[in-house]
Amino acid sequence: MKKYLLFLPVILIMACIYYPGEATGNHIRLKILGQTEFLSGGNGGLRIIALDEHGQKTLEGVNISVNFISDKEKKELFSGITDFSGSVNSSFKIPSEFSGKAKLSVIASRDTEKKEIAFDVNITKSYQLLLTTDKPLYQPGQTINLRLLTLKRPDMEPVLNIPVMFEIADAKGNKVFKHEGKLSGFGVASAKFNLADEVNMGEYHIKAMVEQEETEKNVTVKRYVLPKFNNSVKSDKNYYQPGQTVKGTLETRYFFGKPVSDGDVNITFSTFDVQENKLSEISGKTDKEGFYIFEYKVPDYFTGLPLEGGKAVLDMKITVTDSAKHQEIIYKSLPVVKDPVQITVVPESNSFIPSIENTVYILTNYPDGSPVKTTLDITLDGKTEKVKTDDTGFAEVYVKPEHENTSYEIKCYDDLGNSASSKGVFQSAGGEQILLRTDRALYRAGESIKLNVFSVTDEGTAYVDIIRDNQTILTKAIDIKSGKGSLEWSLTPDCAGSLTLHAYRITPDGQIIRDARKIVVSSANDLDISVSMNKGVYLPGEDGEIKFKVADKSGKPVQSVLGVDIVDESLFALADRKPGFEKLYFLLEAELLEPKYEIHGIEFSDLVRGFEEGKGDTQKLSKIILKNVPSGQVFTVNKDSFVEDLKNLYTNFTAVYNGINLFYGANNRYPSSVSEMTKGKYLLKDRYLKEEDALDTWGNYIYISGGGGTGYPELISFGPDGKKGTDDDISYQNIYQILERYISYNDPFWSNARWFLNEEGGAIDAMKAEAFAGGRPVPCPMAALPSDAPRGVSAPEAPARVREYFPETLYTNPEVITDEKGVGKINVKMADSITTWRLTSFASSLKGEMGNNQSGIKVFQDFFADIDLPVFLTQDDEISVPVAVYNYLPEKQTVKLELLKDSWFTLLDDPVKNISLEKDQVSVVYFRIKAKDVGTHPLTVYA
Repeated sequence: MKKYLLFLPVILIMACIYYPGEATGNHIRLKILGQTEFLSGGNGGLRIIALDEHGQKTLEGVNISVNFISDKEKKELFSGITDFSGSVNSSFKIPSEFSGKAKLSVIASRDTEKKEIAFDVNITKSYQLLLTTDKPLYQPGQTINLRLLTLKRPDMEPVLNIPVMFEIADAKGNKVFKHEGKLSGFGVASAKFNLADEVNMGEYHIKAMVEQEETEKNVTVKRYVLPKFNNSVKSDKNYYQPGQTVKGTLETRYFFGKPVSDGDVNITFSTFDVQENKLSEISGKTDKEGFYIFEYKVPDYFTGLPLEGGKAVLDMKITVTDSAKHQEIIYKSLPVVKDPVQITVVPESNSFIPSIENTVYILTNYPDGSPVKTTLDITLDGKTEKVKTDDTGFAEVYVKPEHENTSYEIKCYDDLGNSASSKGVFQSAGGEQILLRTDRALYRAGESIKLNVFSVTDEGTAYVDIIRDNQTILTKAIDIKSGKGSLEWSLTPDCAGSLTLHAYRITPDGQIIRDARKIVVSSANDLDISVSMNKGVYLPGEDGEIKFKVADKSGKPVQSVLGVDIVDESLFALADRKPGFEKLYFLLEAELLEPKYEIHGIEFSDLVRGFEEGKGDTQKLSKIILKNVPSGQVFTVNKDSFVEDLKNLYTNFTAVYNGINLFYGANNRYPSSVSEMTKGKYLLKDRYLKEEDALDTWGNYIYISGGGGTGYPELISFGPDGKKGTDDDISYQNIYQILERYISYNDPFWSNARWFLNEEGGAIDAMKAEAFAGGRPVPCPMAALPSDAPRGVSAPEAPARVREYFPETLYTNPEVITDEKGVGKINVKMADSITTWRLTSFASSLKGEMGNNQSGIKVFQDFFADIDLPVFLTQDDEISVPVAVYNYLPEKQTVKLELLKDSWFTLLDDPVKNISLEKDQVSVVYFRIKAKDVGTHPLTVYA
C-alpha cells in the first residue's frame, strides 16, 4: 500500500458584494455620507445632499427628514431644508433606550416628489470593550487566556457586575467555546479555552459580548518553532549615495542574554527593479560578544524605483548560524539617494481615483533626513501653482483627476540655493476602485480611529481588516452609501505599535479591489507602573516575587487592577518577523511595542515621542512615512461559503476514497457505481463509510463513476445545483486546481489536508486511515518521560534535575489588584525555559485612568542542553535530532549525553555520546532516530 501525503494551504475568504436597488424618484437624487455605527443616547449626523437626477446640480429648498426604525418603533430624529449647497446639517440624537440593529431612513421631498434611502445601522450602548489575550500565536494543546475590560463612555469608568459572554470560533467557523462570566468590581472578566491536540489550524475568532455591545479579536493557531536567538543590525547612516560604503554592525544574542559567539554570518545584498537582483554576498563570524562588523561598497549605479519616489533600495538578507547549527534570518533595507534635496511625492492611494478629490503628500528633506522648508512650483496638467512646505518639510495638494493620466512637475528651492526637481505622471485607475482614508496617522491606545471608505460605485459593501504583526485582530463589514462608508473602532492597549488597515471590495466578477493604510498606536500612559523583582536573574524552577506599584503622573498612589502576562520573549520575535523578500525604506523594530522607523534618516520614534509629549505637528510627516510602508499581503474575511464548501468537499472526497480502499481490501474489487453507496449495501452498510461522509457539502450523495474490478473509480460532486453534467460539477481530480484559484499557499489547509490512495489494491488499516485522513502529525514536544516510564539506558549516577516544563506563557492573571498604596504582588515559579520572559502589565483605575508597562525577567543557568526539534514528525521519518550544549561555566568541560530510548521511535545511533566544550562554547550533538508510532511522545536527553 502506498501512502500519498499532500500538504494542502489558510483560505483568503472574501464575501460577494451586495448592490442594493436605488431609491425611486425622477428629479431628486439623494446622497448620504456618514457612519453606520452609533451610540445609544449619543449625538449622530449624516451628510445629506440633494441633487438633480443626473447628479449635476444641487437642489435648494428640499425637505429632509431622518427617521429611526426598529422592530418596536419608528421615530423622526431630524427635519430640515437644504440650503443653496443642496445639503443640510442633520445633527440628531439616537434614542438612549435602544441598542442593537436598526435602520435610518432619509426622506427627501419637494412638491409631489419623494426620494427615500434606508440603510442599516448598529446602535450600541456607550461601553468600550477591551479584549486581550496573553499571546498572538498559539499551538494545538495550549491555552488561550482571555481578558475583558469594560468601560463606560465617555468617562471611561468601569462597568460593574453585569454578565459577559465569551465565544470562540475556529478557522472553519465552527463555534468551539462559549463561556458566561460576570464583570468584577473593576469591570474585568476572564476565561480560559484549552485547545485540543488536534484542531483546525488558522485564524480563531474571539468574541466578547456585554449586553448588546460586542468586540472581536483574532489569534492564530498553528505549529511553529520558537527562535533560539535574536538578530539586530545597525548601519552608520540612514541613507547612502551611489559609490558610498555601508558600515554596519550586526549584534546577535540568545534570548537568555548571552552573545552568539563564533556564529557564521552570511549577508546577501540585492536590489529590486522588475525582479530581485543579487548584487553581492559577504560572510564572516561573530566575535566573542556576538558582534559582526561589515562594510559594503554601494554600486555606482542603481535603478530608481518610481513607486519609492525615484530612489533605489539596497536590501540585505542576514543569516546567522550558531555553533549548534541553529539558523535565524532577518532582513534590512536601506535607501540609496542622489540629489542634495530630496522630494518625496506620495499620492494617498497608489493611483488616482476618478470622481474623488485625491490628496498628494509632498515632503522635502536633505539626504540626512532633516526636513527643509522650501518653495514649490507645482505644475499639474499644465496648470502651475506655488506652494510652500512647512517647518516639517510637508505640503499637501489636492487633485480631482480629469484625465486618465495627470502629469506633474515639481521644482523646489531652499534658502541656501539648493534645488531639486521631480516629475512624473499620476495614473487614474479605471473600473471599480476603492479609497481608504483615516482621520489621523498617530493614535493613543484607548482612543478611537475613524476611517472612511470611498468607492466609485455608489452602493455596496466594503470590508475592513485591522492587522497587527501580520495578524488580523478585527474584521468589520461596512455598508457603502453614496460612495462612502464609515467605521469607528476603539484601539485596545494590545494594539500598540504599527497597524495595517485593509479596505477591500469584491466585484460581481470576483475581482478584489483594495486599498491600505498604516497607522501607529502609542501606549496609554495615564498611569505609571513600576515593577521590581526579588532577584535580577533566576534559575529554572526557582521561585520569584514580583511587585507592582501604580501611581498617577504626579506620583500619587492609585488603587487599580492590573492584567499581567508573562510570555517567552522569543515568541514575539517570531510573531513580529516578516517572511520573505522585504522592500522597505525603513526597518520596523517592535521589541518594546514602540516601533522605530527609519526613512531618509528620520527616526520615527522621535515623531512618536513628540506626539506623546504634544510637541509639534507630527501627524503630517507621519502620513508620508507610513504611506511608504508596504501594506503586505491581503488579509481576508472568512465568509466565503463556497470556498468553505470546497474544503469540506475535499474532506468528504478523501473519506470516500478511504472507504473505497477499505472496500477493495475486503472484496478484491472496487465499487462500480453510485448505487453501491446510496442503496446502503456496501460502503455504508458494511461501515466502510459514514453516511455524513458520503454526502457532498450540498447534501447530495457523492457520485462514483466507473470503477469495478481493478478499475479505479472517479468521484464527482454535482455541485450546488445538484444536477449531473452542468458547469458546477466538481471531481476529485480537479478540486485541487479549483482550490488553487481561491486560496493562498500560506493557507494552513494545504498543510493539514492529506489523502491516501491504495494503488496496489491492499487493504487500508482502518485506524491509520482515519488518523492520517484527519491530518494528524506526530508531534515531538521537549518533555521529559514520566517518572515511571521505561527507559532504554540508565540515568546518570549524579542526580540531575530534568527540565520538562517549557510553556510559552509562564504566568497570566487578569486581576492583580493593588492596595490603597498602589502596591500589588505576585509569586511566580519560573519555568525550565532558559530565556528572557516578557512581562506586560496593563493597569486601569476606578476613574478610568490607564497605563501599561513592559519588563524583562531573565532565567539562566551556566550549563544546559537544549533539544532542537521540528514542529512535528510524520510516521517513518528518519531525522538526526540536534542537541545543543551550552557551557558558560568558568572552565572547559567534558560532557556526556545520553538519549533515553522509548518504544515510539527506533534509535539508529549510539545512545551515549561525549563532547568537549571550552568556556562559553556552544556546540551540537546529533542522535538519529526513526519515528514509529502516531501520537504525542516524550524525548529525553541527559547531559
